[in-house]
Amino acid sequence: TDPTYHQILEAAELRTVDGSGLRFAAEFLIRKAEQPALLALLSSSLIFFLAPQRLRPFPEVATGIDLTQELLRRLGSRRVRVFLLGSNDEQISRLKKSLSHRYPRMIVDGVDGGAISDDGSPDNPRLVSRISRFAPDLLLVGCGAPKQEAFIYRYRKLLKARLAIGVGGTLDFLS
Repeated sequence: TDPTYHQILEAAELRTVDGSGLRFAAEFLIRKAEQPALLALLSSSLIFFLAPQRLRPFPEVATGIDLTQELLRRLGSRRVRVFLLGSNDEQISRLKKSLSHRYPRMIVDGVDGGAISDDGSPDNPRLVSRISRFAPDLLLVGCGAPKQEAFIYRYRKLLKARLAIGVGGTLDFLS
C-alpha cells in the first residue's frame, strides 16, 4: 500500500521470499481471486498450518540467515570486502571477529546502524561515505524493513557496494 516502498522493492534486482507470512499472503490472494474472501482465508489458513509445502506460488523460503550464511561460505575463500551495517556495536564487533577468524582472506568492517529513518536516511551523515570508502563487495544491512531497503535504494550509487542486501535480524543471529 506504500507506493514508495513498492517502487523500492520493484527496483531490486533480486527479491526473495524470506518468511512464511509472505507465502501465506500470496496463497490467500490467489485463492481470494478464485473464491469468496472468507472461504479463501479459511482454506489458506488450513493449508498454511496443515500442509505448508502446498502453499503457492513459492515452493521455498530463503531466509536472510540462510542466504547470508551461504554467501559468506561461498565468498569465504576469496579476498572480498564485507561491510556489516546494523545491530549494535557489541554484536558487530563480535561478528567482525568471528568472520575474520573463520574466513581469514575476508576483509570485514562494520558499524552499528544507529538511527535510520523509514526513508532510508541515516542520522550519522558520515555513514554513507564510510561505506563508500570501504567499497564493499558485499554490504549486509540489518536495520529492519523498510529502513534497510530504503537505505540501500536511496544510496545505492554512492555506497560503491557490488552487492547490497537487506538482512533484517541476521547480523544479531550470526553474532
